[in-house]
Amino acid sequence: MQAATAKLRAAGTARVYIIHGTFAGTDASGLGTEIGRRFPELRDGLARLSKRLVDAVMRDNGNYTPAFAQQLAEALRAAGRDSAPVTLFPWTGENHHLGRAHAAVRLVDELLHAKVPPGGRVLLWTHSHGGNVAALVTHLLAGPREAVAAFFDAARCYFRSPWKGAADLAVWNNVEQMLRDGPRPALGYPLDIATFGTPLRYAWCEAGCATLVHFVNHRAPTDAPPHRTKAPRGAIELLQASGGDYVQQFGIAGSNTPPAIWMWRAWSADRKLNALLQPNEFGATTLWARINSGIRTAESGRTLLVDYGPPRGGIEEHLAGHAVYTQAAWLPFHAEQFAEEQASQRQQRSMNNAD
Repeated sequence: MQAATAKLRAAGTARVYIIHGTFAGTDASGLGTEIGRRFPELRDGLARLSKRLVDAVMRDNGNYTPAFAQQLAEALRAAGRDSAPVTLFPWTGENHHLGRAHAAVRLVDELLHAKVPPGGRVLLWTHSHGGNVAALVTHLLAGPREAVAAFFDAARCYFRSPWKGAADLAVWNNVEQMLRDGPRPALGYPLDIATFGTPLRYAWCEAGCATLVHFVNHRAPTDAPPHRTKAPRGAIELLQASGGDYVQQFGIAGSNTPPAIWMWRAWSADRKLNALLQPNEFGATTLWARINSGIRTAESGRTLLVDYGPPRGGIEEHLAGHAVYTQAAWLPFHAEQFAEEQASQRQQRSMNNAD
């Protein structure tokens, strides 16, 4: 761990944001956001209470804990002359486009205001759909202005009241203005991203990040290409996570749970974002066809297919192979592998620039 964090500090890592996945957040149903519109004084308290309950139940199984963040922060501090803040970035954890879009807007706001020393870099350490939050962030930070405008137009009914004409989720309004008026790319420092068990959903804007590495729990089947997987053949394989991370496989396009229709502003914005972000649903006609495609590797960045071995405990602990990434015991391995890939990608970019 010490050698890995020393490499990260030598590369300039000055700040880390840790981003959890779906259902591990502050408001998986979206109800708290709706209550917060009417009673803003309750919003933060409800979010903190919800996250405490999640932490108590899930612990480090598919969930980033304060202890995990502290371990990484201490290792980074020991490897450098000054501290590199490690921040747990909470979001609602809703399983739909709008939930991830709202998290992306809030994270962009954080990144635009982050204090990063000259020559410093920021690392996003993401799990599950937290990685897809980061994918949206790359487009907001470095994608074409017209695409960013279309994104905010699609979600406008969610963050701007149709009756009052004013934004009741001010962060959206503020970020839209900063991205509209500011430079492209929007950040003045390199952004590095590590994803763990992130389902293949959104494309990445490669101009929006400097390093992109994906970790996937994978056991190659004997009757398929080594970089692909197959759906579990029965309950036993699912319960034993025989093929690795089945959540990463099943979380592909079409597996959203949209907002309740009575939350009509969220429901409408989610539909418009779906048309914008995934109009073709990967070219397949059914969710089962997409699952059976068995695709593990993203088109952008480097994907590391890792066999983590038999999972510990029952499915309620290993979450069908999806929980291993957030367990502190694997942090040294992940940090070492990411540091090596970061150095490799930097070297490759230098060679490409020289050519």
